[in-house]
Amino acid sequence: MATMFPADVTSFLTTGEEATYSFLQRTARPDGKFLCWYAPDIEEREPDFILLSPDCGLVVLEVKDWLIDQLLEVDGKSVLLSVNGREERRKQPLAQAREYVGSLLTLLNKHAPRMADGKPLLPCPVTGGAVLPHISREEFRAAGLGEVMEEGRIIFWDELHEESPLRRDASGRSFACWLAEHFPPLFPFQLSGSQIDWLRARIFPVVRLELPVRGGTHASAQDETIRALDRDQENLARGMGAGKQLIIGPSGSGKTLILAHQAWNLPRVDKKIRRVLVTCFNLSLVGYIRRLLARKGASLGPDGVEVVPFYSVCERILGEPLTHAEESEYYNIIVQEAQERLQGEHPLKGHWDAILVDEGQDFSPEMAHVLLALLPPHGGLTVAQDEQQCLYQPED
Repeated sequence: MATMFPADVTSFLTTGEEATYSFLQRTARPDGKFLCWYAPDIEEREPDFILLSPDCGLVVLEVKDWLIDQLLEVDGKSVLLSVNGREERRKQPLAQAREYVGSLLTLLNKHAPRMADGKPLLPCPVTGGAVLPHISREEFRAAGLGEVMEEGRIIFWDELHEESPLRRDASGRSFACWLAEHFPPLFPFQLSGSQIDWLRARIFPVVRLELPVRGGTHASAQDETIRALDRDQENLARGMGAGKQLIIGPSGSGKTLILAHQAWNLPRVDKKIRRVLVTCFNLSLVGYIRRLLARKGASLGPDGVEVVPFYSVCERILGEPLTHAEESEYYNIIVQEAQERLQGEHPLKGHWDAILVDEGQDFSPEMAHVLLALLPPHGGLTVAQDEQQCLYQPED
């Protein structure tokens, strides 16, 4: 299967996005050669999918769940749709994909090495396309849509359904040939391992801490010692913006210190960020983070930085206190109910401008979806985790 980011999505915005995720995960083979990101944060915009192919480069895909009967008028830039008896003007999917391609190129060009003439040197081309999961190629052609939309850059129902030749070919060769035919690379390239790592770091930044362990382990969070960032950690924390980021490091490497510094620093450097939530599983770690922030003079409280255990966040979502129990099933139900409440109107949806998660290895995918629902569309999410620990999650 293709390597998917995130690897385990339990809820999608649309059925078309779910079908596309499954299609790319199953058909983009051989394993490990294809990388695919679902709803990544690119220059404060979220394309539906970005696929990295060893033969085609980066392909940005915009998914639309439209039916052929909904399309009233289509041109090169927009679509007039019939939605629940109303007419609505939307962006044409290929035009929208081109905008996302522009955003991705802007992001990559900021960090790419330069040629002699100063132009950025990208490791691979970037192209865009669309996915129409509920429209067949025959319907598309019969409606004459090929005059305003390039058919070759669209994945139709014909490719997505379970019995399509692409899905039935377990080797992945059919999909690779189809992709190369419909999204040919704009220039020849061959990606090295370091170039792939560079692209991954740009599309979804991962900060790996390899700083010296500084006395003690996670248990030091329970004492009264307030540690300080060293110079490398402070430079790292100051350089972190409000996008989606993952910090990975061993116990004692300073992940909590970096999160606390970021919680204090983000409202100072970005006027759009006013409310920040810092959350984790461990109750004693909450107290430690509050003391770190108080020492830095952070504005603590509802209109500043809030440091709250995850299940206390759930209490606020549900509007009732929780009963502390030893059964993990009880807490699973709490998370499920919180997800359901956030699917409708809720005062906490989009409430925090940025959310920072400590000890992220203790969070299930369902818990992560609860936190994502609390962010506005372009809110920042930073997760710090230790890959070697998983203290609270039940064993398989």
